[in-house]
Amino acid sequence: MLPYEVTEKYEALVTALEEASYGANCGFVEKVNPLQTCFRTQAGGRVFFNCILHLKEWKWKGVSGKQHGVNILIQAQEVIRQRDQALLSSTVSVNYFDVSAENTQLLQAFHFDYNPCQRDHALFHMQVTNTCITLSGNEAEALKVEFTIPQNTNPKCLRSARVPTCDMTLASVLLCLAADHIGGSFFTEFLERVRELQVKMPQPLIGKLRRSLAAAPAHLHSSHWFMHLKP
Repeated sequence: MLPYEVTEKYEALVTALEEASYGANCGFVEKVNPLQTCFRTQAGGRVFFNCILHLKEWKWKGVSGKQHGVNILIQAQEVIRQRDQALLSSTVSVNYFDVSAENTQLLQAFHFDYNPCQRDHALFHMQVTNTCITLSGNEAEALKVEFTIPQNTNPKCLRSARVPTCDMTLASVLLCLAADHIGGSFFTEFLERVRELQVKMPQPLIGKLRRSLAAAPAHLHSSHWFMHLKP
């Protein structure tokens, strides 16, 4: 298992989001308690992290004060090397739901991937999807998901289209959600906390990307994000 000083950073990250959301009257952050139960030891000296968060009845848009009502499910799945706490892969799925008395509508679904072993994939990328995160009955109860996740979702979409991104592992995804929905001074405080925690969390293996950026620092062309595929 990973040492406590590593797993505690994940707990601290979600706690910081809870505090920012509460302070800004943005909504609720529901999670499995404690977060340490989301880590599982695998063969080959690896640890699998699988965590689902429910941002319940969040504001539609941060400081605008628009009414609450959007529900967001986030599932983070990461593989961490136990020996040096390197982040080997990460998938963070995000679902937005509009919940009414009549029905529940999936507004948007996408996931962010990091996996340096995937052929022809940008090192970090995002894919739009129409697939909802799957919850068991116990998970739905623990996360206070009080709506039925739709089975028939949005029309077909081209799931194979990949958009290169920056590092959008869990901390970055939560930061962007806070920017969209919390905003203001509470977001600024959360940003500072993420900066502290992110450098102490498992880091992706991006040696070739770093060298490519160092060699051509004047541009951020997407070709940088495929340098890990070079022999």
